[in-house]
Amino acid sequence: MSSVGDESLSFENKKPSSIGSIILIVLTLAGIAGFTAYAIISSEDSNSILLETVYNQNVVLDTYWNEKFNNTLAKRVRVKVRMDSDNELTVKIGNADEPGFELPEDSEYFPRDSNSKDTKDGKKSYRVDLKQNGSFTIFRVQDGKDIDTIFDSVGHQLIVAQDYTQFATTLNSKYLYGMGQRRKELRYKGSGNYTTWPKDQFGTNDYGTPGNQLYGYHPMWLTYEKSQNYHVGLLKSTSALLTQIDEAQRMIFHVVGGNIVLKFFIGQGEPEKVIKSYHRYINGFGLHPFWAQGYHQCRWGYKTTAQMIQVLQNMATIDHPVESLWNDLDYMTNYQVFTLDTKNFKVDEMKQIVDRSTPLGVHWVPLVDIGIATQTKAEEIGNEFDIFLKSSVYNKESKPSNLEGCVWPGAVVFPDFNNPKTQTYWTNCSELMREQGMNPSGWWIDMNEMASFIPGERDTSKDEACYGANPPSPAPVKPEIDDRLWFPVLVTGFQPLAHKTVSLNAVHYGKEDGVLLKTPVKEQYFHSINNLAEQIATQKTLQKFTNKTLTFSLTRGSIYGSGRYTALWTGDNIADWEFLRLGVSELLSFQFYGIPLVGNDLCGFAGNTNPELCARWLALGAWEPFARNHNDNESISQEPYAFTQTYVKDASVAAFKNRYSLLKWMYSLFVSSFEPDLGAGTGTIIQPIWWNNPQDEFAYQFEDSEFLFGNTFLVAPVLSKSSDPASEKTTINVYFPKGSWINCEDFKTIYTYKEKEVQKFTRGFNQQALSFQKEGTLVFRQDPKQRARLLDSKYSIYAFLNSEGLAVGQIMTLSNFDESDDNKVAAKCWTKGFNCIAIYTIKALDDNKFQISIKGQDAQTIFETITIQKVIINSKDQKLEFTINQEVTKAEELIIPLAQNLRLQQQQQ
Repeated sequence: MSSVGDESLSFENKKPSSIGSIILIVLTLAGIAGFTAYAIISSEDSNSILLETVYNQNVVLDTYWNEKFNNTLAKRVRVKVRMDSDNELTVKIGNADEPGFELPEDSEYFPRDSNSKDTKDGKKSYRVDLKQNGSFTIFRVQDGKDIDTIFDSVGHQLIVAQDYTQFATTLNSKYLYGMGQRRKELRYKGSGNYTTWPKDQFGTNDYGTPGNQLYGYHPMWLTYEKSQNYHVGLLKSTSALLTQIDEAQRMIFHVVGGNIVLKFFIGQGEPEKVIKSYHRYINGFGLHPFWAQGYHQCRWGYKTTAQMIQVLQNMATIDHPVESLWNDLDYMTNYQVFTLDTKNFKVDEMKQIVDRSTPLGVHWVPLVDIGIATQTKAEEIGNEFDIFLKSSVYNKESKPSNLEGCVWPGAVVFPDFNNPKTQTYWTNCSELMREQGMNPSGWWIDMNEMASFIPGERDTSKDEACYGANPPSPAPVKPEIDDRLWFPVLVTGFQPLAHKTVSLNAVHYGKEDGVLLKTPVKEQYFHSINNLAEQIATQKTLQKFTNKTLTFSLTRGSIYGSGRYTALWTGDNIADWEFLRLGVSELLSFQFYGIPLVGNDLCGFAGNTNPELCARWLALGAWEPFARNHNDNESISQEPYAFTQTYVKDASVAAFKNRYSLLKWMYSLFVSSFEPDLGAGTGTIIQPIWWNNPQDEFAYQFEDSEFLFGNTFLVAPVLSKSSDPASEKTTINVYFPKGSWINCEDFKTIYTYKEKEVQKFTRGFNQQALSFQKEGTLVFRQDPKQRARLLDSKYSIYAFLNSEGLAVGQIMTLSNFDESDDNKVAAKCWTKGFNCIAIYTIKALDDNKFQISIKGQDAQTIFETITIQKVIINSKDQKLEFTINQEVTKAEELIIPLAQNLRLQQQQQ
């Protein structure tokens, strides 16, 4: 690329003189024939500053690249920098003469600057240096000085073509996170080439080889800088992407088409705050119904309702909590969605399963694939609405025909969720379920990448046959279907972009009433947001179907913003120790991505698990935000009771009874995240071990093996196979972050941070995961029940006082919020102007007396009656237990013990 020297534009020293002013500088640079640069600084209003340069692109490419690009290089390139606020900015790169695709900024479904709470008083924490050749540097500023670098493209090649953009930055830190979805260690280490492109992917880990990505599109990154501050960057794209990452050296982006829109959030030393800023931008996350917080039992292999009833009875026999049963493809007729195999799934038995007026009754969640089998009632209804995605190649009778792919039932068509009529269609299909006797509490929406077992589409003119889930390798290439099947930069490795998905040149609905986009757009750009459109339609359908404000759906495909509508599981893993270990980083990554209700398939989806592995996975699963045991049709049963080794049952029962004792406290973490002006939640539910003390470099060694839950518990699961299986024990090292931590099993033993020192623990196969409560915190526990709806409003407080004699925690103030009261939870806890979170503070007084201060989270807090039965306090290494049986109906202060006849137990450690 041609160079234009060091002349640059800096926001700091080139401010416009007045509001609305535009300064246009036209420079003709001597010695560079034909090169013209336009540098523009403008002010749209007092708080929005622009820097802009437009220049001729004089890139010299070799013959290979010229042939691949077919002379589609942009003649002129525009780079624009917009200072959105004191800590947020946007950079746009694209063809200056031809508009490229980018997401609208004013849609309620896509990231929006209007969500920002950032200040605009002119005290910016960054400075931008934009050079006339399009290179730019974003500096972190403190006290008027540059103290770090956020992004630096100087010295890196910028290429802008019709279907390709390349740009890069010099990395200034070895602490880089995000850029998912992929199954790997949490932090990027060393060098690798990483694909971002939603794809149906089975049992895949990613160690830096293209094509090993998973199902979600989340090109955001979180970086801990040398200045000990954090920032988040987002490539607001929907295009296929390959990112070359060299630890602490550079990050090179290869993007398959569309304008480049980069959004930056300049945080300070607290990662939670900058993550919240990012979450606001992507519209935050929604609240699920309380029952979804419980334990879910699922498998591809529950062949009859009789078998499902037996599962429930077996779980009751071992006294194991369970909230719902799930069905994979088994319940359908010939794998066709919205159908029921009434021979094996009897309607009267299904009603028995979901009859929650009885102790045995649970919720039922069925699989709903996105592909609609041809020659079914669901296809017939869809054709009446004319809502299926159309082929741009195979047209019948010279008019658009439905694009057909191949999935489990054979030939399928795909709803175009950008078409507004698809919402009515999706809701009508839920009525098909009701008519056949199905009454789901939620939907499990799968294969929504959009997944197909053939590349592109079926050749319907030749009645091309479908094949199953194991297509030939390499997959057949059909150039007549899609000229983007292969791309010059192999962003997906040795597979075409359309491998196991639909044709990228299929055109989606594009009118003013489009759900997500208002103009026609090819699947090339819609591919990554198909899942979002389906999630929106599913939420609206379930709200009507269940008559509940809070709905539950579980998705595989996702994009930034999906968390507003759905929960997520991490997809097809394998019953293997490495998948267990890497599952922790997957859970943490999705906290960054804004989908906090996330979980792995416990015990592994594919392959035969084994008792030791399953016991450890279930112990971890009790601390996953979403907890579901699921495996496939070909594997052995892996319910907690399914093993001759009783330690699997024992570990799981102990782990999930502990979860259910904390279930309402866990749910309160989601509820308290609500931001009224956003109408959604922000922030993390679980956190990396270094979250509160990133300066502790030793802690990063444990970021894949330990984590924080609610910033209150340190969880240390066993993630490796025992070196002595016959002993049925494993020894692990646990590292304690700064502060003191009390063992939850006895609430007496305290462990205090020691620099670079670990503690050894031996855990039996029959034990739950180690957990330790942080000093200065209190939590609410209850007697566990087998169903969430059976939990009462009576609590015990466990408070671990810090050195100042204080502990703080929270709980919901509602007396009851089981499934019959989901709408009440939404109205009282998740609506602007209302609140149902109480903050409790326990303070040590003299003579073993303690003050409990109870306050609402804000002025609108609603107090309903709850009962505090016991208060267990650990103060100065003493465990004190008080029975108070105190009803709480308002904000107040209590002194314990309240009377001389109350029981006091004091134990020396």
